[in-house]
Amino acid sequence: MLLGGSGMRHKKAQGGHVVSMRRSPARRMAPRLTFGSLFLGVALFVAPSAFAAAPGSGATFDESNVNYDPGPPLRRGGFAMGLSQGLGYGTYTGYPLEVAALNDPDAKQSTGPALASQFNLWMGAALRDFLTFGLGVSLMSTQGKQVGGDFAFLIHLEAYPFFYKGGFFRDFGISIDGGLGVGVILERDDDGKPGDPVAEGGAMSNLGVGAFWEPLRFWHFSAGPLVSYVYGFSQTMQAHQGVVGFRFVFYGNQPKKQSKTAEAIAPVLRF
Repeated sequence: MLLGGSGMRHKKAQGGHVVSMRRSPARRMAPRLTFGSLFLGVALFVAPSAFAAAPGSGATFDESNVNYDPGPPLRRGGFAMGLSQGLGYGTYTGYPLEVAALNDPDAKQSTGPALASQFNLWMGAALRDFLTFGLGVSLMSTQGKQVGGDFAFLIHLEAYPFFYKGGFFRDFGISIDGGLGVGVILERDDDGKPGDPVAEGGAMSNLGVGAFWEPLRFWHFSAGPLVSYVYGFSQTMQAHQGVVGFRFVFYGNQPKKQSKTAEAIAPVLRF
């Protein structure tokens, strides 16, 4: 006779004695492993099909998304290279590149607010009609009671946030520049010409923002006015400069200007 459970088998032998026999662990686990393996196999087989069939499921594979084609550019595309020149006001303040001179009021040098100029050159690509990326250089100067200057290597980014509104907004963009350069303040000689350095910025960080409009088109070029502000800083120098200027940009792909009707329906046809 079998009595109890919990892996124990009890058999009543002749003479009234009960003999206990323990079930083998392997034999106890065998059914569990069999049913567990079966359940896992069914789950792995059914789950992918269930997810793929679920409407709106993130697991649904759509080949059109993988092979997405944004279509030909409407305004700008391909290789891009730009240059700009501006005039405005700026000021440089700094100290000699010496530990003892840092933050010493007697060693502080400044150009004072004065006429400033800025030249930028960059090249890259118009990734989309509304996004352009490039690398470039910037040269700035301020001509005050002393002469301040800054030369920097930049990462250049342009965006046209309202491009698909059409019209004016297809040519209106904002720019962001960030990079690393060197800055210096030069004293003026008796004849007014730049002389020896009186303050140095060492490795200066440069951050710039701007806005522009490029309504003029001819061949692969676009042109128009801009405004920009640049802040340069390091432990020993600070520079502020704002300018108004003009820019020229070459686009490898610049379609002909569309009529207002075609321009209005282009975003609808694309999407």
